[in-house]
Amino acid sequence: MATYISDDPKLLDELFRKDGEGQLLVGYETGKEKPHAESSYMLYPANPDRQDPVYTFMALFSQQSIKAKYSAFVPNTRLEIYSFPKMTDVPAISGDISKKEYINQVLLPYIREKGLAPLISTNLRNVLFAQSRSDILMISGELPKLTTQQLDELVHFHQKQDELAARYDYNPVYKLPLHAVETSKGILFFSDTKMGREGLKSFYQQLSGNYL
Repeated sequence: MATYISDDPKLLDELFRKDGEGQLLVGYETGKEKPHAESSYMLYPANPDRQDPVYTFMALFSQQSIKAKYSAFVPNTRLEIYSFPKMTDVPAISGDISKKEYINQVLLPYIREKGLAPLISTNLRNVLFAQSRSDILMISGELPKLTTQQLDELVHFHQKQDELAARYDYNPVYKLPLHAVETSKGILFFSDTKMGREGLKSFYQQLSGNYL
């Protein structure tokens, strides 16, 4: 996986200075009015001179799928790869702007202005929903036509993730430290967020109430 994905800013800067075709792999949250975490935004070079961009995309997708399964919720992330005829025409990311700001305020508006379509595009939630079932097979990164029941279940899955996202302040990364409490039925983990601290407090209150 590390062969195809690199966070080295020098590679990204090198791609933006390329006087010719280049490809960018972009990850961003849909629904920009929500306070999504910086970690939900990704920008990687997918330079055909160095590597196959499809492999880069699949490596990033695999990485994000595994991460989502162990996150507080599944981010509503769209992963896309774009090809640009001349990279020097693409507004470059500067050192004083975050990836989230750059993608939302600079790159995506530029892509829409130029009418560019992604070479590959998929939604992380939809893929994880399909992977959890044996009756749905993704086609070219997108869901096929769903039955009424499947569509209702997909909508319910998105609603559940939206509820979790709101409860965790739209940050899928658990805030450390985690508080572990061993019980007769297993181990409970509480994150160091407002919700986690409230849950831990409620657990101890119930525990002391039952004891008394």
